[in-house]
Amino acid sequence: MRGAPQSIYRIPGWRRGSGSTLSDEPPELKPDDILLPTNNHTKAKHRILKKYLEAWFPILSRYQGRVLYLDGFAGSGEYTDHSDGSPLIALEVAKNHQLPLGGELVFYFVELNEPRFAHLTGLLESRYKSKGDGSFTNLPENVKVFPINGDFNANVEEILAGLKEDGKTLAPTMAFVDPFGYAALNVDTMAGILTQRRCELLITYMVGFLDRFVFDESKWGAIRSALSVTDDEIKSIVQISDREEREKAWLRMLAAKITQRVQAAGSNDRVYELDFKVKDKHNQTMYYLVFFTKSLAGMKAMKEAMWGVGSNGEYTFSDFGFVPGQTDLLDYSKEKPWQTEAGKEICTVFAGQKVTIEDVENWVVGESPWIWRKGIMKPLETSGSLKVLTRRAMKGTYPPGTVLQFGPFLP
Repeated sequence: MRGAPQSIYRIPGWRRGSGSTLSDEPPELKPDDILLPTNNHTKAKHRILKKYLEAWFPILSRYQGRVLYLDGFAGSGEYTDHSDGSPLIALEVAKNHQLPLGGELVFYFVELNEPRFAHLTGLLESRYKSKGDGSFTNLPENVKVFPINGDFNANVEEILAGLKEDGKTLAPTMAFVDPFGYAALNVDTMAGILTQRRCELLITYMVGFLDRFVFDESKWGAIRSALSVTDDEIKSIVQISDREEREKAWLRMLAAKITQRVQAAGSNDRVYELDFKVKDKHNQTMYYLVFFTKSLAGMKAMKEAMWGVGSNGEYTFSDFGFVPGQTDLLDYSKEKPWQTEAGKEICTVFAGQKVTIEDVENWVVGESPWIWRKGIMKPLETSGSLKVLTRRAMKGTYPPGTVLQFGPFLP
């Protein structure tokens, strides 16, 4: 094992914590495994994370302050094939970004399992060469890295309190909460992050295992603790006979619990939620990646990331039917048939209205299932479904501030 002295990575106030039970981890994972096998759906998840961070770091770094990336269940940093885990994916995005990233980028990697944590710190040392103060020789000077050997929920409040700017507002934060099971989730912890300004969450939500264990009443205690739900709320899901409808109910429950807590904390901002379904080799749902943000810019960036990884423009990836030996995941975002459907819905929403191109973009990003492309507008203009009311240099272009008059959809 590529070990390194752990003391240089620990910060004042960290707590090991008791952690959560491992009994609800996926059965193919053993609690004492250090390196875990990778697979196609894990690669899909990591591609989404990478694509999003490539957009998110530049968006937030323009504030020239501090930006925080928090990996809640960081793991060992690599897999059995030595491909990068989420901590190194995030660091490599920051290190190799084409544009210089301003401000200070602070990375916290929290891992409870001691052998995995030791492997992670050793990997960081061997690749980046620690200077002992959170900075590394082989990373940009504005990057600080703090691995913590402890329980995510026990440590996150203290981490965030110490990173508030001027003692009032938390620095812009992206939290990736990626546990093996559902028992380690904590709705209050996650909502506490999202209540802060410019903070976002990406959660691995193990709906497949929730749906399996919910029929075993002895597991309800872990479900109650993780999602802060009552027995009656659990029973309402058990009574749903259709599995896909139960999955949707689990998603609605998580979104409602987090949104309610954000609103109770006094935030008047809209909470946007986006989910991406991940299926196994039997085409059964394993988990959802669930994204929460209060920013349309964040929503737009995550839609682009998820859309490009999903199949046929859907927010879904399945190991079922995935071609063995395929070197990369297909990018379906370039396929156009969905644009006709999007244009029809836009005409329905804005029929009879005069709106700007920005109004249409915001609706597509925040309210529809589609990504934004100005190319959606051109066939609508050609068919007479919309008229452009402002001057422009060329027909078929829609520069900022363009005013549009929508009529009924004309195929």
